[in-house]
Amino acid sequence: KALEVLNLKPIDNERLTLEKVKCLYLQDKLEQARNLLNTISTNTRDDFFNRSVYLEYARLEKIEGTYEEAMKYVHKAKQGEKDFVYVQALYEETKLNIKYGLFDKALESLQEMMTMHHPYEDEVYLMRGIIYQGKKQIQKATADYQIAVTSTDQNTKGTASFHLGTIMFAKGEFA
Repeated sequence: KALEVLNLKPIDNERLTLEKVKCLYLQDKLEQARNLLNTISTNTRDDFFNRSVYLEYARLEKIEGTYEEAMKYVHKAKQGEKDFVYVQALYEETKLNIKYGLFDKALESLQEMMTMHHPYEDEVYLMRGIIYQGKKQIQKATADYQIAVTSTDQNTKGTASFHLGTIMFAKGEFA
């Protein structure tokens, strides 16, 4: 529906184009999203907008590219003020480092994000639990999963429950 609204009036506006990219990305239309993203200039005077474009490139590269390419765009998105784009870049950096098993780097960016105002609520505890589990720090992972299972977000709660359950199973705590 959002994409339909954005397409109602064919206005050549890069901000609207970026919103269309986000809609396509969320619909897993990655090729269309990338093609549209490639039409947006990052040479504007609006640093926030330029960094937002880099963030979308980072998200696409995280899915279909390489670690190095994705991190290149994450770092570009992080350059500037520690604003909402910066926080989102930290989130993407954390997820990317978790994906590639770089748990120390993931923990570093997550801990910075946790000191800032962010929209990720209990998901940060789920991510930190995954990081600690990857670092074989099971007691810390368990504590974070126990926080995450109280989340009101069903995806966070479900994933944390699964991870906590596998730890309990491995310990022989079948009940």
